[in-house]
Amino acid sequence: MYNNIGAVLTRLERPKEALLSYQNSLEIRRESNDSIGTAKTLNNMGVLLRKIGDYDEALSLSLEAADLYEGLRDTLLLGETFNNIGLIYKERNEIDSAQYYYEIALVYKEKSRNSRSLASTYVNLGLIYHEQGEYEKAEEHYRKAIDYRRAASDQFGLVSAQGNLAQLYFDTERYRDAEGLLYELLEETQKANYKPAESRTLIMLSEIEERKNNWREALMLQRRGYRIHDSLTEFNNSSEIKGLQLQFQKDQVVLDNERLRLEGEMQKAALQNETELQRVYVMLIALLVLFGSAFGLLLSPSTITQ
Repeated sequence: MYNNIGAVLTRLERPKEALLSYQNSLEIRRESNDSIGTAKTLNNMGVLLRKIGDYDEALSLSLEAADLYEGLRDTLLLGETFNNIGLIYKERNEIDSAQYYYEIALVYKEKSRNSRSLASTYVNLGLIYHEQGEYEKAEEHYRKAIDYRRAASDQFGLVSAQGNLAQLYFDTERYRDAEGLLYELLEETQKANYKPAESRTLIMLSEIEERKNNWREALMLQRRGYRIHDSLTEFNNSSEIKGLQLQFQKDQVVLDNERLRLEGEMQKAALQNETELQRVYVMLIALLVLFGSAFGLLLSPSTITQ
């Protein structure tokens, strides 16, 4: 319950309140010896703390979650937690440690065979190799990510992974490979109506055409890309506010329902306690009456021996 409230508050970007809910969840789950629930809450707290920049505490909680998942032999969630630990080290710019945990994450994720989960870690490793200039390894990991995105029927994830590979081709001056992939990617983004990726793809294609001295084609592609980009900016300024308002209303309903449920449970508990106290009180009165009657009988003349 508190874990779900924490997730809602995280979406509302209210980290202090979210953290408090997670702490309440953690206390309850530890008291009830709920290992899987404790691990999930610890992992969620780690993700939240990473987002607000408290890397040391995020790392400590995530490692504790990993220990619990290891004991439970939950390979999928263990892999996800190690991936999250890798993200913490990446944001701390400790690249060797990030790579180490990404590779451990892959070992466990390979056992669970969850395609979507595997793809995310292959992309993370690909980005590290890309940044370090190890382009062959980066390409290998991007291609595996693309394969897993396809296997998971994750269209948006597939477009993103293909975009990473196209950027790699561009950075290594493999413009023909980049061009072929980008036109393929353009078709997929248009089919999926994924406008942000379509805009980026058109702009990258314009840069390739510019390098080929096809100025007219480059200008046309660039204009198309920025036209989509500008329309998205205008759309997002209005729709994002509406979306946030709608999400806030939905999340507020969840919070209100949980509050009412808690109040109901507290009232029920109070009523049960009151009923129990009344029962005890009646029993005490009955015992006192019985004791008084017995004591009276002991003192009555008919019971006194001469």
